Amino acid sequence: MAAVVWPMLMILTAITAINGRRIWPNPDATAVERRM
Repeated sequence: MAAVVWPMLMILTAITAINGRRIWPNPDATAVERRM
């Protein structure tokens, strides 16, 4: 499972970094990480 989770997290972080933090504030990001 970890082999699948890490790439997804890296991609999501990269997308958020490119798009900017305006789309996902800190609370939303933490909620998504908790769901994952």
